[in-house]
Formats: sequence, structure tokens, C-alpha cells
Amino acid sequence: MGNIYSNENKFLRNLKLAEGGNIAKQNNLGNCYRVGIGTTKDEVKAFRWYLKSAEGGNSRGQNNLGYCYENGIGTTKDEEKAFRWYLKSAEGGNIEGQNNLGYCYENGIGTTKDEEKAFLWYLKSAEGGNIAGQNSLGYCYENGIGTTKDEEKAFQWYLKSAKGGNYTGQYNLGNCYRDGIGTTKYEEKAFRWYLKSAEGGNSSGQYNLGNCYKNGIGTTKDEEKAFRWYLKSAEAKGGNYTGQYNLGNCYRDGIGTTKYEEKAFRWDLKSAEGGNSSGQYNLGYCYKNGIGTTKDEEKAFRWYLKSAEAKGGNYTGQYNLGNCYRDGIGTTKYEEKAFRWDLKSAEGGNSSGQYNLGYCYKNGIGTTKDEEKAFRWYLKSAEAKGGNYTGQYNLGNCYRDGIGTTKYEEKAFRWDLKSAEGGNSSGQYNLGYCYKNGIGTTKDEEKAFRWYLKSAEAKGGNYTGQYNLGNCYRDGIGTTKYEEKAFRWDLKSAEGGNSSGQYNLGYCYKNGIGTTKDEEKAFRWYLKSAEGGDSDGQNNLGNCYENGTGTTKDEEKAFRWYLKSAEGGNSRGQNNLDYCYKNGIGTTKDEEKAFQWYLKSAEGGNNKGQYNLGYCYKNGIGTTKDEEKAFRWYLKSAEGGDSDGQNNLGNCYRNGIGTTKAEEKAFRWCLKSAEGGDSDGQINLGNCYFNGIGTTKDEEKAFQWYSKSAEGGNNKGQYNLGYCYKNGIGTTKDEEKEFRWYLKSAEGGNSSGQYNLGNCYKNGIGTTKDEEKAFRWCLKSAEGGDSDGQINLGNCYFNGIGTTKDEEKAFQWYLKSAEGGNNKGQYNLGYCYKNGIGTTKAEEKAFRWCLKSAEGGDSDGQNNLGNCYRNGIGTTKAEEKAFRWCLKSAEGGDSDGQNNLGNCYRNGIGTTKAEEKAFRWCLKSAEGGDSDGQNNLGNCYRNGIGTTKAEEKAFRWCLKSAEGGDSDGQNNLGNCYENGIGTTKDEEKAFRWYLKSAEGGNSRGQNNLGYCYKNGIGTTKDEEKAFQWYLKSAEGGNNKGQYNLDYCYKNGIGTTKDEEKAFRWYLKSAEGGNSSGQYNLGNCYKNGIGTTKDEEKAFRWYLKSAEGGNSRGQNNLGYCYKNGIGTTKDEEKAFRWYLKSAEDEEKAFRWYLKSAEGGDSDGQNNLGNCYKNGIGTTKAEEKAFRWCLKSAEGGDSDGQINLGNCYFNGIGTTKDEERAFRWYMKSAEGGNSEGQNNLGYYYKNGIGSTKDEERAFRWYMKSAEGGNSEGQNNLGYYYKNGIGSTKDEERAFRWYMKSAEGGNSEGQNNLGYCYENGTGTTKDEEKAFRWYLKSAEGGNSRGQNNLGYCYKNGIGTTKDEEKAFRWYLKSAEGGNSSGQYNLGYCYKNGIGTTKDEEKAFWWCLKSAEGGDIDGQINLGYCYFNGIGTTKDEEKAFQWYLKSAEGGNNKGQYNLGHCYDNGIGTTKDDEKAFQRYLKSAEGGNSHAQTSLVNYNKIKKTKDEEKIFLRYLKSAEEGNTDGQNKLGYCYLLGIGTTKDDEKAFRWYIKSAEGGNSGGQYSLANCYFYGIGTTKDEKKAIRWYLKSS
Repeated sequence: MGNIYSNENKFLRNLKLAEGGNIAKQNNLGNCYRVGIGTTKDEVKAFRWYLKSAEGGNSRGQNNLGYCYENGIGTTKDEEKAFRWYLKSAEGGNIEGQNNLGYCYENGIGTTKDEEKAFLWYLKSAEGGNIAGQNSLGYCYENGIGTTKDEEKAFQWYLKSAKGGNYTGQYNLGNCYRDGIGTTKYEEKAFRWYLKSAEGGNSSGQYNLGNCYKNGIGTTKDEEKAFRWYLKSAEAKGGNYTGQYNLGNCYRDGIGTTKYEEKAFRWDLKSAEGGNSSGQYNLGYCYKNGIGTTKDEEKAFRWYLKSAEAKGGNYTGQYNLGNCYRDGIGTTKYEEKAFRWDLKSAEGGNSSGQYNLGYCYKNGIGTTKDEEKAFRWYLKSAEAKGGNYTGQYNLGNCYRDGIGTTKYEEKAFRWDLKSAEGGNSSGQYNLGYCYKNGIGTTKDEEKAFRWYLKSAEAKGGNYTGQYNLGNCYRDGIGTTKYEEKAFRWDLKSAEGGNSSGQYNLGYCYKNGIGTTKDEEKAFRWYLKSAEGGDSDGQNNLGNCYENGTGTTKDEEKAFRWYLKSAEGGNSRGQNNLDYCYKNGIGTTKDEEKAFQWYLKSAEGGNNKGQYNLGYCYKNGIGTTKDEEKAFRWYLKSAEGGDSDGQNNLGNCYRNGIGTTKAEEKAFRWCLKSAEGGDSDGQINLGNCYFNGIGTTKDEEKAFQWYSKSAEGGNNKGQYNLGYCYKNGIGTTKDEEKEFRWYLKSAEGGNSSGQYNLGNCYKNGIGTTKDEEKAFRWCLKSAEGGDSDGQINLGNCYFNGIGTTKDEEKAFQWYLKSAEGGNNKGQYNLGYCYKNGIGTTKAEEKAFRWCLKSAEGGDSDGQNNLGNCYRNGIGTTKAEEKAFRWCLKSAEGGDSDGQNNLGNCYRNGIGTTKAEEKAFRWCLKSAEGGDSDGQNNLGNCYRNGIGTTKAEEKAFRWCLKSAEGGDSDGQNNLGNCYENGIGTTKDEEKAFRWYLKSAEGGNSRGQNNLGYCYKNGIGTTKDEEKAFQWYLKSAEGGNNKGQYNLDYCYKNGIGTTKDEEKAFRWYLKSAEGGNSSGQYNLGNCYKNGIGTTKDEEKAFRWYLKSAEGGNSRGQNNLGYCYKNGIGTTKDEEKAFRWYLKSAEDEEKAFRWYLKSAEGGDSDGQNNLGNCYKNGIGTTKAEEKAFRWCLKSAEGGDSDGQINLGNCYFNGIGTTKDEERAFRWYMKSAEGGNSEGQNNLGYYYKNGIGSTKDEERAFRWYMKSAEGGNSEGQNNLGYYYKNGIGSTKDEERAFRWYMKSAEGGNSEGQNNLGYCYENGTGTTKDEEKAFRWYLKSAEGGNSRGQNNLGYCYKNGIGTTKDEEKAFRWYLKSAEGGNSSGQYNLGYCYKNGIGTTKDEEKAFWWCLKSAEGGDIDGQINLGYCYFNGIGTTKDEEKAFQWYLKSAEGGNNKGQYNLGHCYDNGIGTTKDDEKAFQRYLKSAEGGNSHAQTSLVNYNKIKKTKDEEKIFLRYLKSAEEGNTDGQNKLGYCYLLGIGTTKDDEKAFRWYIKSAEGGNSGGQYSLANCYFYGIGTTKDEKKAIRWYLKSS
């Protein structure tokens, strides 16, 4: 019987009853036809059956019929008929019909619109329980449709509808909770109802749910989920236009999805075409900017128009439409229409429209200009919700400038702040301006800088903000001065069209400020600035034309631009214009005419004309020179109030020009001139106060008048002011101000200012150090004739400061300075002649110029003259004269001379040796700031030279010397910190000072720095850096550095191992006298390392090393004499050198003892080693233990390791593994990698602690990361075998590699294994061979055995049985049982050696006794067959037994054979069977065959149990069980014999890593058991099994 509930049965049942006149079933049948339930969908038939049902009076049929008429389903659309049938249905009490009827009344569908009736029918439907009606009723209450608006009732009906499952009701209920409509605002509930609505398929709910996720409303913000719900809403049937609009935004801005402008455009288009005004606005924006489509301004205009004209009017669209009309975008420019649309947008509340409307009123665009209205609309825009930041900026301008309102700076500031915080770049610029100038707020340059920065970096970049930001960086306003950044921001501003920025950019290019100097670019930017009306730009453009800077020289153009600048009120432009007239630059020069016009002007009473006339008479310009007339006209001008005239009159009185000299009158007229603002008069007045001319000396007043002059632009005054700030004359010393005023003076052309400015740049005084600028200003000063500038320029060329080094030019400028009488220049010239710098070396000339300098009182010259006499340079050597000139230099205060005088007294040069005097002069030199003197003074205190030994003082002076930049002092300070001399031991500080010394080129410091990097002293251990610094030290000639460098090359530390380079550097070190280098060079010659073996040379270098006191050299020299290596055998000499070496060990012991007793933990540890090993003293383990204990308790991690060793091995104390563990723990926690490795070993083996492989792993990891090669090897082992960590063969390989490269022979052996078997890396037998070779050469017995194996089988090298034998021999002699077994095998079979069964037996015996199970089998075999020994079956049995108990399946097979045949034991079939079984299960084919043929095995009932037990184990994944199950199938034990099943279980066991299973599987492939015969696969599995 079929399913009575199937759709077809329902349809047929409805059809029967409908045809029988059942009106309810007729309605149901209509539903079946409409939707296709149990029949083919047929809307016409659906309509006909609804009609029958409706005409029969069924209210549901009537409702459905109305729906058909309303939507044209199965009939012609007819809204009036739809209305009539909805009315019939509603009157018949159908709640769905009532809701639909209400909808008709609400929207005028098929009847006159009547909201009250709509409300009533919705009420009926809702009260009847219709959830759609309840939603409609809620809508009426919410919007006051047909009833009084009542949001609480709206909420209640939405709630009913939503709870009833209406998705639209749920959406509306979400709105209520979100916006607090008729209920308390509750975003979480809003989110939950939107979610229900959205999941129900409501597109509006989906759109709102997207909003919730996008903005974090009622849920966690999640843009990806927002995107997905917008997508659902957009793709919904009919398409939600708001969802489409938001989806477009997502694609355009990359919200929750990848940015995709084409898709954004397509969804905006859908939304726009659907009538969404926001979508229309967005679509216009896409066309305007070419986003996701071709740019098309006309289309943009049309869509903005649609958006603007849309029902209700989109205010953003109106704002953009206004922009189109104002700027002629996609339409004809039409300002009146622009104004009207801005007005609409503004009145609609669009803040951007309000801002635009304000702009229209302010500038009279499309309307009459009206600043008050402009102010009001800016105010509206600024106060709008969210605040329009552009409106706020403009409102700030209104308050600041009083536009349309009363001026009010505090309000201006507040609105600028709002605008700026909102991200408006103009507002940010204005806010910066407010903070910079204190407008409406407290002045704050740092805040000004920050806001200028925000403005400059804003999207699009504010050009005025960029200009001001450039000023901040250039002048250090609110930030650190940074010229490169200043340049970059000036460039941005200039390119944006800002004329001030263009001027600044030109200035940068002209002077190379923050960029490369480029005069052509400077000219171009000055031109842009000048044409933009900037008076500074006009003046500088005039300079360019006048001097041909970056353009062709053109004085007429220079004159014209100076004129423009001058007319603009620019004082520099006016000054330059005067200069043009006076000198005929760009105009005709005519002094007579000038004089005549000055005379006319003067006689007419013009004071400036009188001054100029006086100047003409004084200098004979255009008339005869006449000082008296000059005086009279200066007097007239001065009395008339001209400050220039007053200044010059003062000069006349001061110097008696045209009148009697009178300093008091000079002072009074200078005072008048100065007070009148004349900058020259202010300088002269300053001079009067400074020197007490005509008044009391007063440095503060001098400073004040220099300040006035300088601020007035006078370059002499600026120089004097800089000098005051430099020396603290009349003011506080201030290097930054010193720099700024020297800069101003220098730019004004003052050669003294240029010289001092050069010093500032050279030494970083008051500015960032800049050697190129230092050079340029020294050059200007030198060319201007300043002798000090000439010296400094020479220094620049000599040292390559700011220019290419050029010793010839340096010499020429020193010569100029010297010939000009400058004592310092004479000293420098002497230095050049002495050393052949820039000229031919001429010591006599050097001497003569030093003599001139010295006689002129230059203390440096005196010091150098002393050097000439001391060393006979250019004169006869005369130490007494040397002493006298050093004395003069020292007494003259020269700290270098004082230091040299100290050397004279210390070493008795030209005077009696006197260490106390030496100490005093070193003290003077040191106190005078000489860093060499400070270092020497430190040495005096450290070694007690001329004073009491005082390490703390030694430290302090070394510190001073080091801080003064003396590289020897820095190195010595490093020693102090490293060894705790005069200060607390501090390895990090030691490292830093060694670094400074090293970077300063000090070879001793470089060597010490290398040592720090090598051993991780005060820094992270870094062998590559250690190597680099040893290399620098070595290249600098330091023999210790050379020794250490060759050690690096020899051992591959921080570089590739290179024995030849090691040899070369040992040679350098040795030739430099380093005894360790000599010892190592001897080793090189002795062993042929990096050079040809040469025992005679080895002997000679050992001799040198021994004579230099090196105990190892002495020991090796003794060895040479003892054995006649490189010399005649001489045991007496051998004895004497051994004795010296031993005596040195005793000395070493004594010093360790002193160090230890002084509390040094390193010394205590070393002393413990001496007692432990009998080095330099009698071996005494108890003392060793006590000193290791002291060292350990003092925190020395090496001491802690050694103490642990003592406890572990019971050295000098009772063996105590727990204590050993605790001390290894302390050492490990202190970062000692050896201690960490030992601790790992203890955890691994549970020594002194609970066994814990995870902890073992962690400590091995720490040790490995600390560079311990043994720890690295152990960590590799753990990764390889998955001990304490997840198995990871690649990591195992990497750590074995590190260990191997660190020289660990075990690591090298393991690395070879990895390469041989492709473990964690690609299989590479050649590399495997090379690493086995390294391991073997390092003495590793396992590596030697493996290397023998390689030679025996030709793995990674040519097969060579003799070499195989030799390496097996080394391995065997090293105690390796596998090596012993292989060596026995060689002797037994004559591989690589003569066959020798006795030796074969002997080595098999050693191997067997060492626990090697293969060796035990072979030994049994020897006893069984009498190979190399007497045949002895009992012993054969015993050794087979040992091998079998060790798990060897071959041993088990042989043991089974013994039991089977009663060989060496009583015959025992059961034991034989068990042993054959074990061997067979292990994969031994002989045993398997024997077991198959074993005729004494009886099948028992237990076989089935065994089979079932193995089956269970195998199915549970046990690889051993799988192998044994395969064996059962193979032999038919407890089951039917089945080779294929045997093969399959062997596969599972083998792939699970079971070696027995792998061996059995190999047998299957080899013999074709249960599978096709495949020898290659067989070999692979045999290899895996092995």
C-alpha cells in the first residue's frame, strides 16, 4: 500500500472532494495547482478552483482569488476585483483577507485610499491573530496612519507579530529596540530580532543585520558577517535597494571582503536603478571619479540630479549637484543653480551643503554677498550632528577675523580644535598656528608642531601646513631640528604652489640644507616664489641674477628684482638695491652725479643725504677727500637724528678723524646712533661697553647692544653676539644660540662668523654635526682672508672633513696662514714638512716652522719643537732642549705638552727621572682635559707610579679619558669593568667601552671586543662578529689579535675554516712577538697545518715561544729535544724546558691561588682545577672540591658545573647525585650551556632527580641555543627519536648540523647518518662520508666505524678495503664494540688485511664482551667452528644465548639450532621451538623455514587462541601483533594458510615502523610470497629493517 500522506494522494483526495463540491477542498486544490503540489503547476487551473471556492462562499478561497486578481495570477490583473474579493473574504471573517483589505485601503488599490478604514481592517486582522495584520497595525500606530500615533502600541503589536514568526514584524521590532520606539532602547535585543528576521529571509532585516555587524550594534563588530548579510539582502528576490547600496560600499571600501570597485559600481547601479537615492548619489560619485567604470561627468551629473530630485530629496545628492553646477562638472557652470541646490541641501540638514551655502554667501556666488548669513550657515554646519569639519574650520576663520560676527580668538581656537580633531587639514594648520602664536590659547610649540604635522600628512596634503612643518623641522620648533625632513616638507609645499614654501625650497637647494646642493633648482624655485609675490623670494632671485647662481648672470634683472623686493618693504632687498646704485650694478655707475645729488639733498636738509655726503668726503667718492668736511657733514646728519651719521661721528671722535680724539663724545654719539636703531652704532656701543671706551666696562650692556645690532641684521653684531653666547659674556653660555648667530653672521658674509660657523658644524656645537657644511664655511672664511679660517680649511682638506681628502691643498692653506703670521698655522705647516704631507718631506723646514710657532708662544708648537729635539727631527738630537720646550709648553697650559713632560720625568728624558713629578704633570694634563694624560694618570694610579696605588682613582681617570674619546683610555676602562678594577665588575659596560675603543681604531680594543663576542662577555655570543673584530685588530698590527684571528681560521670560528689563512696570521702574530702565536706557528710547521710540514721551523718557533715564557711552547720545545724533532736529540735540554714549563704551571697555580683567596670566583674555579688535576701543585681532590664549592657559591657557573662533577664522581667529597643535580641546575639557570646540557642528561637518566624526558628536552634545547655542541647533538637525538617532544627529523638534522659545525665529533657522526639515510634531509652519501671522516678524525669511535663501513662498501667514496680496515682498527682500539666486530670480520675474511683467525677471534671476543649482539653471534660461531680458538660448543651456546637475550633474531635462530640438536646444551624441543618462533617472528627466514619443517611441532587447541589474540592485537594497531598475525597466516597457525593475508599484515606492521614486520615484508618481496617478486622493494625494506 502506498504512502497515504504523499502529495499525489493529497492532490487526488482534494480533486475528488473539490469536484464533489467541497468549497474548502476547492481552495486547497487551487493551492495545489498554484504551487505544484502533487501535480504540475498550473496557475489558470488554480485561479478557476479559487473562483469556484470563492463563489461557494469560502473566505480563504475569496482571499486567494483576490490575491490572483491583484497580482495577475492565472487571470488578467484587476485591482478592483481583487478589492471586492478581499472585502468578501474580510467580511466573512478571514483574518488574512482583512489584512489584505486594509492594505488596499491604505494604498488605494482597487478602491479610494482610506487610511481610517485600513486601520480598522488591520485591527480586525490583528485581533484575529494574523501576524501580518499585527505588523501592519503596528506600522499604523508607529506612523499615525488612520489613527493617533502611539509608539507604545506600535511596539506591542510589532512584538505580537514578531513572536508569531512574522519576519517583517521581527524587522520592525528590531527597529523599535534599536531606536527606542515605544520601548527602552536595547541594541542586543534589536540585533536578536534582526537576526530572526534576516534568517527568515526578510531583505530589510538582512540589511539591518548587516548594519549591526558593521557597526557593532548589539553584537561584536564583524565586517565579514556584515558583508555576507548585505549580500543576502542585495541578492534577495526583488533585490533590497538599500542592501545593494551598502553592498556597493563594502566592495568599494573593502569592508568584510576584498576591495572590488567594478562590483561596487554594479551594485550601486542596481540600487540606483531601483530608485535608492543614496545609491544614485554613489553611482554619480563612481562616474565622477571613474570608480569601477569609465569616468563620465555627464552621467555623474545625471545621477546626482536623480538623487537630488528623488522623493524627499537626497541632501548629499543635492550637495554634489550644487558642486556640479558651481564647477561645471557634467553640465554648464551655473552659479545660481549651484546656490539653489546648496540651499536645498543646507535646509535639509546636510552639513556639507551648509558649509557650501556659507561659502556662497561669503563670496557672493550665485547670490548677494552676505557675511552674516555666511557666518550663520558656517555655524549650522559646524554644530551639525557629527560636526562638519570644513564648516568648523571656516567658522574658526570667522571668529578669528571677525567675518559676519565679532572677533573672538578663544572661540576661533575652539572651532579650529574641533575641525582639526575631525581631520580637516586646514583646521589642523590653523590650530598649529594658534598654538605657535598663542592665539586663543597658551603658546605651545610642541602642540603647534604636532598639528602642522597632521595637516601636512593629511590626505591630499595641506600645502600651508607643509610649509609651516618645514619651518618647524628647519628651526627646531616643537621638535628636534631635522633638515632632511624640513626639505621634504618644503618640497611638498612648493609643489603644491605655496610661494613661501617655494622660497624655502630654493634656500634649501642653494645651501644644501637637507638635500644635495643644486643652484639651478634653487634659482627655479626662487623664480616661482618671486613671481608669486614673495619679497624674500624676490631678493634671493636678485642675488641669483647678480651672482649667476643657477642661472646666467644678469645684473639688470638683479637690479629689477631687488627693486621689487625693496618696494615690498624687504630690508635685505633695500640694502642690495643701495649696493646696486653705489656700485653701478644693473644701472650706470656715476659717482660725481651721485655726489652732486647727495650735495643737493644735504643742502636741502635731508639727514640721509648729509650722511652720504659725509661718506663721500671721507672716502673721496665723486669729490676730493676731505676729513674735516666729512666730520662736519656727519655732525649735521647726526644732529639731525640720522643714526648712520651718529655712528660715523662717534668713529670720528674715537679715532680723531677730522676732529680731536674724544672717547666720551665717541661713546655719547654711539649711544645716540644705537638708540636710533643703527646696527653699526649698536656694535660700536657694545664695543665701548666691552672695552670701557668713554664709559665703565659692562659686559651685560655690551651683550644687550650686540643683541640689538644682531637682531637688526648686522653680520658683525651677529658674530659678536655668537661670541658672547659661546663664552658666556654678559649672558649664560648657550651653544645653540651661539650657532644660530654665527650662521646669521656667516650668511651675511662675515669671515670671522664663517670661520666660527665652520667650527660649529665640524664639532656639532649647537647644531647637528655636518662636516660638508663645516668645509663650505671654512672655505668662505679662508677665501675671505681669515687666517684661522685658513687653518681650519687646511684641517678639512687634511682630514677629508666635508670634502675629499687633499693633502696638497691642506699644505697650501697652512702655508697661507703661516705666512700671515698665524702661530697655529706655522705649527701645522711644520707638521706637514715633518711628515711629508702635501709636500716633500723636509725635516729642517719642519723644525724651522715649529721654531717660529714655538717662539711665537704657541704651546702646541713648543710641544712639537720638544719632540724635534728629543728625536733629532730637522736638528741635532738634544734631550735637554726637548725637555725645556716641553716644560715651556706645559707651563703654557698645553695639556699635550704636560703629558709629554710627564713622560720626560717618568723616563728621565733630558732631566733626572722623577716619578712624582711625572705623576704631577700627568695630573695637570689630565685635569686640563687631555685624554692621553688622563689615561696615563690612570696608569700611574693603577701601578703606583709616583703616587700611592689607588685603583678607584685609576678607574675614574680611565673613565675621563674614555669619555674624552681616547681609544687607549676606552680600552683600559673596558679592562677595569671586565676585571672589577676600581669599580664593580660589569661585563656589559666592559663590552660597550671595548666597542668604543674598537670603533675608534684601537687594535687592542678591537682584540678585546672580539674576545667579548667570542665568549659572550657583556653581549650575546656572536662568533662572526668576534672574527670580524679579530680581523680588524690583526690588520692593525696587534699580535694578540693576529693570534686570535689565526685561531678562528684554524677552527672555523665565525668564518670558514681555512688552515692556510690560519697559518699566515699565526706567522704575523709570531713575527710580532706573541708567544702564543709562536707556539701555534710551531704546531703548524710540526703538523703541516696550512703550510708544508717543516720540523726545523717548528723547533725554531717553539724555541722563540719558550724563550718568551710560554709554558706550552716550553713543553713542546722539551718534546722536540727529547725526540730530536727539528734539532739534535738532547734530553738534558728537554729536561730543562720541561722544568721551565712546570715552573710556569706553579706560577699559574700561585696566581690562581691569589685570585681565589681574593674572592674571585673564576680564580677559585681554576684553582680547583689545578688541585683536581695536579697542575702546578700536588693533586689534592679535597682542596679541589673546597675551591669549586667557593667558586660555585660565589655564583660562577663554571664553578657550579665543576662542583656538580665533584658530587657526581665523588671527587674530594662523598658521591651525591642529588647535590650534583642541584649544582648543575644552578649553573644551567645561570645560562651556562654546559650546565644546561648536564642537567638535560640528569633528567634523561633520572640521576639525582625523577626521570623527566620533557624537561631533559627543554634543557638540551637551552644548551643547544646557547651554542653548546654537545647539547645540540643531544637535542638532535631527541628530535630524531621523539623523546620529550614530537618526532621531527628535519629539526634533528638541523641541530646535528649545528653540533657538527661546532666541532662535536658525535654530532658529526650523527649528521653523517642523516645524510647516509636521508633522515631530515635529502640523501647524500658523499656528504655522509665527509662528516663521518670529520667525526673519525676527531677521534670518535662510532664515526671511525661508520667511516670504515663507507670505505668497505664504497658509500660516498671509492671502495677501499685497506682504509676500511684501518678505520675499523681505530674504532676497535677506541673501544667501540661494533668497530671490534667489524675488525674481527675483516681479520676473519682477510678484508683489507691478511686473514688472521686468531685476531678475528680476539676482536670478536672484545666486541661480544662489549655487549655487541652481532659480535656475540660471531664469537659463538668462532667457538662452534673452532675459528681462531679451540672449538667449544658450550661456549658457543653461551654466546648465542647472550645474543638471543639481547634480541638478535639470528642469535635466537642459532640458539634454537643448539637446543634442536643438543649442541653445547641438553637437547630440548620445546625450547628449540620457542627460539625458532622468536627468530621467525623477528623475520628470520631460516627460522621460518625451520619452523615450517619442524616435524615435532604438534598442532594444539591453543593455536586458535594464539591466532585470535594476535588478530585482536593487530586490529588494535599493534605493529608487533600485525607482524605475528602475518606469521600465523604464512604458516597456517590457528587459521588457514594464506600468503596474501600474511603479506597484507606484514605491510601494516612494516609501515607502522616495526623492524620485524619490515624484515618479513622484505622476505615477501624477495621470495614473491603473497605478492609479485620485487627485489628493489625487498632491498628497501631490508634497509629500513636494519
